[in-house]
Amino acid sequence: MIDFFNKLKIPTLLGLSFIILGIVTGVFLTLREQTFTSQAAPNAKPENITISNISDNEVVISWQTSTPTLSFITYGTTNTNEATLLDNRDVLLDKPTPHTVHYVTIKNLLPSTVYKFKIISGKLSSEIQEFKTANPIDSNTGTKPIIGTVLDNKTPLLEGIVYLSISNATIQSSIIKQSGNFLIPTSNIRNTDLSSNILLTEDTIGKLSIISSKGQT
Repeated sequence: MIDFFNKLKIPTLLGLSFIILGIVTGVFLTLREQTFTSQAAPNAKPENITISNISDNEVVISWQTSTPTLSFITYGTTNTNEATLLDNRDVLLDKPTPHTVHYVTIKNLLPSTVYKFKIISGKLSSEIQEFKTANPIDSNTGTKPIIGTVLDNKTPLLEGIVYLSISNATIQSSIIKQSGNFLIPTSNIRNTDLSSNILLTEDTIGKLSIISSKGQT
């Protein structure tokens, strides 16, 4: 089943109209059997920092820590102290809670604008990094989202992130819900220079990567 995700074909809109209605991509994974690098000592250092889901007014920043850690993001256009944002799962709580995989959606951004951001993780702080939002465009490819469930030994995975990688396209991602479900939209995937949406065809090959505290597959 794991090999299936190394060459995931995304159908055209025509194909989707026949086969994707109500589709649920079941992901039966035994993450405990995957090999991954662990650290002997607790470490709050942000690792595998990934920028995904870029649009003209929104972006997702995600990262990992080797142990459950309190983390949040500071960001702005001129410096990183203009705004602070918590993990998606902590916004309603209005306070950070420890996670090993961290997922922050920054909304209400300006189009075609460079932003600086910094991750505060425990008592550590990452180097200042940047992302640029895309130009507004009217086109929408209309393709359906990729929907699936991640199981760990038949039990829904409680914490993790799913990434979708396609050649010459920006990375897409989804946080895994407590039920193990995820949903990755595909109708507004930008090309790498952010100038337009990419057109998915029957020959488009995608790769799903799943990360959690148990490993990666």
